[in-house]
Amino acid sequence: MKEKILITGFNGEIGSKTLKELVKRGKSIIAMDINDAKEQKIQAIESTIEYTKKRIIKLQYQLDDELLNSNDNNESDKIKSLKDQVSINEVFINKKIDEQEEIKKSYTEYIERFKKLKGYK
Repeated sequence: MKEKILITGFNGEIGSKTLKELVKRGKSIIAMDINDAKEQKIQAIESTIEYTKKRIIKLQYQLDDELLNSNDNNESDKIKSLKDQVSINEVFINKKIDEQEEIKKSYTEYIERFKKLKGYK
């Protein structure tokens, strides 16, 4: 009979790395609340995305105000800075969306591996 390993603290850094390594080694793993962990990680990233979107809106208001009050044809350093900040935040959001998709993919693989080890279909 194959030895089974129970992992209950896999949400943390050490547990998640341990889980990944044991799965790579083909060990029979019983991991508790893996679906909850996935949803919590995705929700945490979603909260970060929503916060960043609000930040972009504030930056855009500041940028619009600067553009309206600008007297010359040249972009001021402040306008350039605000545009850069908006752009950086948009890139950040896209990276976080990609991170969410990677989490969904990896956890789907973990769940499938778990089902296979348990004999579920």
